[in-house]
Amino acid sequence: MSKLSSFLTAKLEAWIPFEGFDGFEVKLAYLSREELTKIRNACTRVSFNPKTRQKEDTVDTELFVKGFVKAAVLDWKGFTLEHATKLLPIDVPSDVDLATEVEYTPEDAIDLAKNSSVFDGWLNDTIFDLEVFRSRSAG
Repeated sequence: MSKLSSFLTAKLEAWIPFEGFDGFEVKLAYLSREELTKIRNACTRVSFNPKTRQKEDTVDTELFVKGFVKAAVLDWKGFTLEHATKLLPIDVPSDVDLATEVEYTPEDAIDLAKNSSVFDGWLNDTIFDLEVFRSRSAG
């Protein structure tokens, strides 16, 4: 029998609907445990604690969120200012149409994850669910 590693796919991506937000879909990349560990290790700093006189590993949370979101969130479509007002504490001027779509940028994806507990929770629930990726195509 062949080794399982010979069947591993390099990338598994899918467009996943963001439930409750009509038309909003996010293109996500499935993250393996190995990929997540690489991101975490890149954000871990060793420091010396003078009280315990021991070295300690600390994770730079800001850096981790950036690395995690950049690896996991590849694109989105159908994300409008109206959706943004339900996910983020923003003020949209009255002369701006709430139906205006917000184009994807990695920076906006990071801001959305950092400032919306709803989006962050959904992302964390979805990103490691292999079945979600298997049931959808990357189309």
